[in-house]
Order: sequence, then structure tokens, then C-alpha cells
Amino acid sequence: RMQAAVQAPLPLAEPLNGRVAYNENLTARVSSAVSGRVLSLRAQPGDAVKAGDTLLVLDSPDYAAAVSDLRKAEAEEQRKRQSLERARLLFEGQVIARKELEAAEADANQAQAESQRARARINNLRADGKGSEAGQLPLRAPIGGIIADRQINPGSEVQPGQANPLFVITDLSRLWVLVDLPERNLGAVQLKQEVVVEVDAYTEERFPARVSSIGEVLDPLTRRIQVRCDLANPKRLLKPEMYARVTLLSDERRKAVRLPNSAIVTQGLYSYAFVEKE
Repeated sequence: RMQAAVQAPLPLAEPLNGRVAYNENLTARVSSAVSGRVLSLRAQPGDAVKAGDTLLVLDSPDYAAAVSDLRKAEAEEQRKRQSLERARLLFEGQVIARKELEAAEADANQAQAESQRARARINNLRADGKGSEAGQLPLRAPIGGIIADRQINPGSEVQPGQANPLFVITDLSRLWVLVDLPERNLGAVQLKQEVVVEVDAYTEERFPARVSSIGEVLDPLTRRIQVRCDLANPKRLLKPEMYARVTLLSDERRKAVRLPNSAIVTQGLYSYAFVEKE
């Protein structure tokens, strides 16, 4: 079989072991801030979502209590504001002393602060406290992307602080490749340097990437340092947690002829490649 030999940038070292990972700058791990039970699921793995879309609906007594606290605080704030207005009228008519007016102002300020605290609690839960049935909390997507993972089922109990997030939302068209670089190769790596990524699933494909970060600390056990590369994945062929082989490339001016291993014939101390001339 004859095959055209092509020139490619000269590799600086042998291929290094790497791992495809989520781009953490474009990834959100969604959990619940309150306990509750899942009433309905609105998103499945592989679905595309936008920021603000509802992922699931929780039946949460804690959320119902937060909504109740907000309504009570708003009612108390309104009552204290009315009392303050009456106190001002009475003070202007010289019916009450300034001390009573100042007490009414302090009560109104305290009620306003309590109302703001209750409203901040609702905002922290990413809900407005209106338009939903009592105790039903919609859990919304903080960013747009693809549902890469879901660790929840209908009827499941949810607790704050669970080890695994309920949803992982990410942009799978842009990934990271993490490389454990040996100490001896550290001098060959620079920021924005081009690399080539290969995986076993696509033996004929070579995915270009670029070094975006070089670790500052060496692992004392493995004597390796982590290098992060940005990888474009428009066809979504590569999947997070795939193992990869990463080859560091020199600049574009230094090129070499790239041959498959099957084209090299070894005889004694020398290796040969056949070239078709006619």
C-alpha cells in the first residue's frame, strides 16, 4: 500500500499521558441549598439548557418556611411604616414626645431590615417566592450548556451538602486536556504552545490543542507537574475522562516527515523506508 508522506511540526518529546476533562470555566455543578423531595424532573442528560431553565421541582418545607418568613416580614414592615406615619402626624400636632417618634422610626428600620433579610434568603434559593405552590421550589440552571451528568431520580430525597452534585452543566464543545508532565520535560513547555491530542477511539484523528496553564508546584511523589491545554471539540467526538496521548510540538518552522510505524523496516542496526519513484 502506497501512502503520501506529509510534513508536520517536529515533536519535542515522546507522547505524554493525558486525560480529557471538563472545561471548569464553562462548567456548573448544581446542588440544592435546602432539603426536599423531587416532584418532577425537567431535564435529562444530553439536553441543551439555557440559564434560568427549570431543572427540577422540589417539595421543600424549608423553602415554604422561607416564603412564609418573607410574607410575615413584609406585612410587619408595612404595619410599622403605617405606625411611623401616624407617629409623625401626632408629633407634628404635639400630641406625643420626640422619644416616641424615634422609637417608631427604629421599629420601622428594624422591620425593613428583617424584610430585606427574608428577601435575600429567597434570592439565595434562586426563586422569587411568588407564582409557585406552597413549598414547591424550582431548581434552575445557573448557566447555559449541555446536561452532562444527572445524579437524581423522581421521588429522591435531596439534602444540602451532598457529596455528588444533582446536575453537571457544561459546554462540551470546549474541553481541557490535563497532562502530568515529567520534570525533565518542563523546559520544553511554554504557554500558548501547540500540542496534538490522540485517543484510542479515533486512531486516524489528531486533535489540535494549546497550552493554557502550567502548574507552579511539582508533585513530590510522582515528580510531575500538571499542564492544562485548551481543546476545541466542535463535533463533540471527545468525551470527558477519556485517556489521551499528548505530543508537544515545536514552532511551525521546524517540520519533519511523518511516517506510520508500519512503513519503517529495520535491518540490523539501521531502519529504512521505501520510497516510490515511478
